[in-house]
Amino acid sequence: MIAFALVYSLSWKGGLSPLRIILVGVAVNAMFTGLSGALNAMNGGNMSGVAAIVNGNITMKTWDDVRILVPYVVPGLVLAVLFAKTCNLLALEDKTARSLGIQVNRMRILISLTAVLLAGISTAVVGAISFLV
Repeated sequence: MIAFALVYSLSWKGGLSPLRIILVGVAVNAMFTGLSGALNAMNGGNMSGVAAIVNGNITMKTWDDVRILVPYVVPGLVLAVLFAKTCNLLALEDKTARSLGIQVNRMRILISLTAVLLAGISTAVVGAISFLV
């Protein structure tokens, strides 16, 4: 959520531009990756404790972990399905989407919050799996 807030606050300039969001997102990702690498280096490069848990590992997951996911994932997926048509309209130019009655900036934020919810809860339970993130 911190990365989401940083990306959107830094990319806001009288509205949201998809290109600006992508570029700021890449910069924020580089910042957090560097911060993680620096913290790992200060630890002597040994991954222990929480750092080992953060890396994705689905081998030891149980149905209890699924029960933790369900209350968050089901509403998130319902929202994602409801936003599907709006996402198709947002693929058009901003002017076209606005002329069709879409509040572009508001919908981008709501859709992004839904995606952050789904990705965040999945990552919190399973951990970051490098080829998926």
